[in-house]
Amino acid sequence: MINKENWLRLRFMFLVLLLGFVVLSIGGYNSLWSNDWVKDGDVISGSSAPTQPDSRLLAEPPGPPPRLPPGPPSILPREMPPAVPPWVLPGPPAPPTFSKIAAGYEHTIVIRTDGTLWAWGENASGQLGDGTYIHRDLPTQIGINTDWISIAAGYAHTLAIKENGTLWAWGNNGTGQLGNGTYVNKNTPIQIGVDTDWLTIAGGQYHSVALKTDGTLWSWGFNSNGQLGDGTYIDKNTPSHIGTDSNWAAIATGGWHTLALKTDGTLWVWGWNLYGQVGDATFVVNRNTPVQIGTETNWSVIAGGSLYTLALKKDNTLWAWGSHPGSIDEPIPNRYTPRQIGTDTNWRSITAGDHHTLALKIDNTLWGWGSNGSGQLGNGTWGGWEKNLIQIGSDSDWSTIAAGGLHSIALKTNETLWTWGENYYGQLGDGTNISKNIPTQIKRVR
Repeated sequence: MINKENWLRLRFMFLVLLLGFVVLSIGGYNSLWSNDWVKDGDVISGSSAPTQPDSRLLAEPPGPPPRLPPGPPSILPREMPPAVPPWVLPGPPAPPTFSKIAAGYEHTIVIRTDGTLWAWGENASGQLGDGTYIHRDLPTQIGINTDWISIAAGYAHTLAIKENGTLWAWGNNGTGQLGNGTYVNKNTPIQIGVDTDWLTIAGGQYHSVALKTDGTLWSWGFNSNGQLGDGTYIDKNTPSHIGTDSNWAAIATGGWHTLALKTDGTLWVWGWNLYGQVGDATFVVNRNTPVQIGTETNWSVIAGGSLYTLALKKDNTLWAWGSHPGSIDEPIPNRYTPRQIGTDTNWRSITAGDHHTLALKIDNTLWGWGSNGSGQLGNGTWGGWEKNLIQIGSDSDWSTIAAGGLHSIALKTNETLWTWGENYYGQLGDGTNISKNIPTQIKRVR
């Protein structure tokens, strides 16, 4: 049993032990840290002689400190990040680029720079080729092929050639203008025959014309006016060889007549001639074989409107004939022979629509004349008939032009696409059905 005396004794012993422990702890702590800072020759307090260097200072330098287990991540970064620039919204995507253009009466066909085929506008006969009969107001890709190189458009049918020289057609086929041996409309591209040597194509109102690489001429479709040039007035639903010549170099079509150039620079026309559009100085209504126009051998570029004809000579002069060709001071409505338009000698390209004409000069300026009821001249006005050649805007970077029935399309040298005129079926491709009387850039596709 612990009495009061024993209890006091135990408390005293406990206090002594505790005091000793504290003294030892403090003494060891001080001796450890003081020895770490002792240099050779220093005198330790309470000692009369210099000490020997601590053995730890003579050892190899210590390595890196032991790796500690990772703790919680620091809320402060080791290094401040560079200043964050103000947020900049991305700009609009670059507009699509195009390489070839063609215009039907109320639809448009183009090839983009990547070789893909696109179409928009009126589609009641499947002339867009997208597998539907739905009108489109934005460029819509046709299939997935990337090897299209040439296109042409008739009133409501479309023609195209691939890199391998095959011929394709789709749209209205009521008179055999597709050339596939039937009279059934097609709403997707179908190959015409198996030949792989097709070179150039052109589409009229209801007929088609093509050249092969061997210089031979072929045609098919509607032929009531002799526009096929095969000596008959019978429609054809497959390509028919026209004559035996193999020196044809260029072709073009009007509404119901056909034009062609030979390699010797001579000009030939056939088909409907009621308004003088053949240009042979006669009043013969129809010509069913190619007729040479004059004797000149310096024709270089040709184009056909609905009821008239255009051509350039190698001296870059402009000529026109037929119904209301739009010439300056024209005293009569129809011309039965070619007549020079103005005196300029710097024309390089021409195209004709239903009753309006577009032309490019060598300086890449754009000009137009004729009907402007839907703004198809692109000069910022509506209506009327422009007999004089007028410049469209002031730009000098136009490269390619095409005229539809009542609308116009063009490429600039930077491969951007511009359209204007009638837009009832979306043939301008700007996502609306609103007609435009100035060139409007197409900035997006479907």
